[in-house]
Amino acid sequence: AGIRACCKTYGMALAGGDFTSGASAVSVCVSLLGEGAAGSAWLRSGANAGDWLLVTGELGGARGGKHLDFKPRLEEAQTIRAFFTHKKPGAMPHEPLVHACIDITDGLARDAGHLCEESACGVEIEEAALPVAPAALEAAQRDGRGALEHVLGDGEDFELLLAVEPAAAKRLLKEWTHATRLTRIGTMLPAAAGRRLKRADGRIEP
Repeated sequence: AGIRACCKTYGMALAGGDFTSGASAVSVCVSLLGEGAAGSAWLRSGANAGDWLLVTGELGGARGGKHLDFKPRLEEAQTIRAFFTHKKPGAMPHEPLVHACIDITDGLARDAGHLCEESACGVEIEEAALPVAPAALEAAQRDGRGALEHVLGDGEDFELLLAVEPAAAKRLLKEWTHATRLTRIGTMLPAAAGRRLKRADGRIEP
């Protein structure tokens, strides 16, 4: 029922279906197929040093149940794409301003690392800028781990992490009116600078 509701919302078709059971578990495997114009997809590769790192929504909330009831950020992606299609003076339709993108399923630190690996870049994430989900604060109180650890390491946030050309990112943030939050959390760096965290007190850590 959940898959059917999602298909109805986003105009997709549900084709086929297999359930297999084991001695003590049920296994469900889902594959999603789609197509688009050549060269139009946002990939993990393509980020440049200096790009602003943006994220939708809030992070670290999976342990509060977000992973069981989340809304795919397709509408937000379409809003960003439409903004850059219509808002850049003199831009050619093919000119990419979102240089790279990934959805956060393995935790912010790991998925930012995937962008770095595929784009041959480093990154600096700013602790003070991170949009921390209330569920991350609650989890920190329960288990004694810091909220930052949940934000960086917990998976299944299902938010978009985007590397965007700086001037374009600044315009986007200034004019963003979508209900879903959009936040700058850092900057892509040259690969030699590594992957680092700027703590709230200014200290730099791996």
